[in-house]
Amino acid sequence: MLAGALGLCAAGAGIAPATAAVVAPDDRRLNIERVTAEQAGIAGLLARGRTETKRPAVLILPDADGLTPHREDVTRRLAVAGFLALGVEAPPENADETLARTVAYLAHHLESKGDVGVLGFGRGGDGALRLAAMAKPLKAVVAYDGRGTADEASAAKAALQLHYAGLAGEVTATIPAFKAALESGEKTFELFLYEGVAHGFEDADKPETYARRPAELAWDRAIAFLESRLGAAPPVR
Repeated sequence: MLAGALGLCAAGAGIAPATAAVVAPDDRRLNIERVTAEQAGIAGLLARGRTETKRPAVLILPDADGLTPHREDVTRRLAVAGFLALGVEAPPENADETLARTVAYLAHHLESKGDVGVLGFGRGGDGALRLAAMAKPLKAVVAYDGRGTADEASAAKAALQLHYAGLAGEVTATIPAFKAALESGEKTFELFLYEGVAHGFEDADKPETYARRPAELAWDRAIAFLESRLGAAPPVR
């Protein structure tokens, strides 16, 4: 079934200074560890609630600047939301087989329910859209400013949620063809365009582009989408 939606958010009034971490690195509700490429396919930060239980899993693919303090915070925030979350150090160039290994690592983790989602930003959003062609266990892809192609739209198997900054001209120029290809292929997707904000609007490390209200709206949408596709996450206390 086709589930496409175009959401517009006027955001000029929402520009705000960057904020401190939402979830502290030493939050006592979480188990946080570094994993190596030998363990997980790609080195990164693995976070989940302290209670050992089965959880839906999410792979976080950062932009070109890698696993910054904000992206580490995103990983912890997903863990607090109840997911088994892995933020990778940096998406490997042209190495989707490596990313597939990492998806498999999350699917087979002892605390994983087996279903996996991907959350990507910028260059990581590009990688997330390529991974959407995977079959199970990948069920959901959320991409911020991901540049999708018609071929990727045709190959997509996972449900997609797409977030675009209205001022990211090179990226937004790709939307019409990508959206048309998704509709033509009757793919399941949601598409949101945030007017008046630049690439990186959700990145609290970048006060020059961070826009609090659109960032919070996009985050709420992403969490709801991941829960709807991967199943409810257990509460973290």
